[in-house]
Amino acid sequence: MRIICVWDGSGHALSALENVVPLFRANALSYIEIMMLVWPQRDSAMWRDIREGEVLSGDLHRTAAEVSTAYASRLRAVIAPLADDVHVSIVDAESVPAITTATRKLQADLVFLIVGRLDPDGGIAKNIQGILHDTTVPVWILHAPATR
Repeated sequence: MRIICVWDGSGHALSALENVVPLFRANALSYIEIMMLVWPQRDSAMWRDIREGEVLSGDLHRTAAEVSTAYASRLRAVIAPLADDVHVSIVDAESVPAITTATRKLQADLVFLIVGRLDPDGGIAKNIQGILHDTTVPVWILHAPATR
């Protein structure tokens, strides 16, 4: 099975994923494409970290590259046991068309979205709705709201 994996950067969502991954057998998937959707700016946990880093560094583009690379490494470390072949792509495009295009290009069997707390009327929720509407393969959503 070939999957595309997208994470919004939420620490709660990554923690939930860390709890789920051991339930799968090792190398259960043939290929995982981690899509880091960087530009344009989004209302996501990753972009909150990028904006904070920009204040310290004064360079938005360098900070975006550093933070997205670090996030990709964190996600890759968690899901690496699931497939021998895990690839990271940095994508500068709107979420819905980027994911639908990648699904066709990579001949993906599944899109796996890992998201934390979200505003039902916010950008991430609207993108998820668009992905569900436009994607021709099943979509799994691991939604891990922040606990109080």
